[in-house]
Amino acid sequence: MITIFDWLEFKEIADELSNNLKEANARAAIILYYYSIFSAVRDYLIYLKHQYQFKNNYKIHERVWKFLLSTEDDNENEIGEFLREVRGIRNHANYDNKYDFDYFLEELINIQSKINNIVSSILYLRDNPYREF
Repeated sequence: MITIFDWLEFKEIADELSNNLKEANARAAIILYYYSIFSAVRDYLIYLKHQYQFKNNYKIHERVWKFLLSTEDDNENEIGEFLREVRGIRNHANYDNKYDFDYFLEELINIQSKINNIVSSILYLRDNPYREF
């Protein structure tokens, strides 16, 4: 039996990092919040919705959020919008020195204000993959 890692566990680590605010922790928390949502919803698309095109990594981040935004499902739309917004911030946290701690702190607070609703949407989608519109 294959056990699939629950990417939402990254959120718990991000929450812990957020309790000790310094720039490295804020950057790492942003990265982990993003990947907790991105990877969890990607697994949902592949394993529950049978959208196997998302196994291919080519431009995967953009393809996932565009797909989610194109559906008629409000939960998928909300997640797609979150990913589109946070991906740029995650890129800054990963690669850029031109942003300071205040920028990352502000973005972290913004992400934290939305993350629990996004997680709830993912859990709902996991439990109800075959709903009608």
